[in-house]
Amino acid sequence: MKRIFILMILTFIILGCKSAMNVKSLSEIKTLPPLSENASVVVFNEGKEIPDSITKEKIGEFKIRDGGTTVDCSLNTVLNIAKSRARNVGGNVVKVTREITPGFSTCYQIDFTVYKIDNVTPFEKDFLWDSNRELIWEDFKDAPKIGYPFYVCAYIDAYFDFTKFLSNKGKFEVNAEFNTQCSSVQPNEKGKSGLELANIHFDLTKIYADKIRKAFIEKQLYDFDSWRKYAKEIYSEINKEYETEVYNLYDQTSYGNNESELISWKFKVEQELKNTLKAE
Repeated sequence: MKRIFILMILTFIILGCKSAMNVKSLSEIKTLPPLSENASVVVFNEGKEIPDSITKEKIGEFKIRDGGTTVDCSLNTVLNIAKSRARNVGGNVVKVTREITPGFSTCYQIDFTVYKIDNVTPFEKDFLWDSNRELIWEDFKDAPKIGYPFYVCAYIDAYFDFTKFLSNKGKFEVNAEFNTQCSSVQPNEKGKSGLELANIHFDLTKIYADKIRKAFIEKQLYDFDSWRKYAKEIYSEINKEYETEVYNLYDQTSYGNNESELISWKFKVEQELKNTLKAE
């Protein structure tokens, strides 16, 4: 049997916590209906402008400042907070107008403007799994890889988020994410079966993200002490199952070339995904 090159999966975990950062409104021009919690929001960092050719609707201006004691307030953490605010006011673009690097405060802090544009896809670096969205080849933005017809960068992101200032209590977030910047496809490999395989892979990421979330709930990881003690072990155990399942997917379908196995896997994962979504 011809040797199959199995996809190497990017999986990483942010087993830290987010600080009680304060988001303040500087001016709100309008508030549109909120977007779903998984809706894609793109970031234009300070110094990078939204192209003039893009029609944009300004929603408001905001700032994020250090709320006091912090554990993790990296730039990525702060941008995720900004994205969340953008979704709440109906925007899908965060334009950073000022970035304050750690100094007196150990946190990154930003000023930003929220806009709404028609299509964020060309500017996406990553996005969350969404039942209303399937992967398309345009989502694979990295250079083609030798030995891989296509390469899916999917991972499960888990972190702890403080909900009250100076409190040990909080909540955890677990998300299935797709990174466009390290996902690639060879130009002559953009076939239907490959795309179906990539979407099955991403659906599996969602299924196992929810398994991790369920395990966190059962362990009642609602304070940082419990999170620090148990989250990494739980994540590692279930993530191994996830990686094994993805290996089997690519192996048994011969990277999507075995049509009967691909159909079988698609049916199996669709049924499991329905059960997963029903239980949410």
